[in-house]
Amino acid sequence: LDNCQGHVLLAWRHLSRQAVVRVSWHEFRQACRKLFAAEECRKLPSVWRALDHDLSGFLSLQEYDPDAASDLAELCAWVQGARGTFAAAFPNLGSPDYKLTASEFRHILTPSGLSDQ
Repeated sequence: LDNCQGHVLLAWRHLSRQAVVRVSWHEFRQACRKLFAAEECRKLPSVWRALDHDLSGFLSLQEYDPDAASDLAELCAWVQGARGTFAAAFPNLGSPDYKLTASEFRHILTPSGLSDQ
């Protein structure tokens, strides 16, 4: 997390380049090799085993951070119910140069009650 400014979901995005809710051992190892020194990477098998609770061979967002997974599920449910799609909820995200600020994000989420999370 130190390499990701303390943000759990930013760290997850390094692991899950495809923005999916699970990563394989190979993806995990590849991402960690980019983020950490070789000395730290020697511990990766142990770290993987500690994180892969169900021994599925994949690390899910739920296993990695249950709170973040729950928050993301709530966000997705609200977007689908209130706006239908993320494109409708966040129309400017389609532009490659657009960056959504934290205040814009909170403003869009205000009707959902999720903006304080």
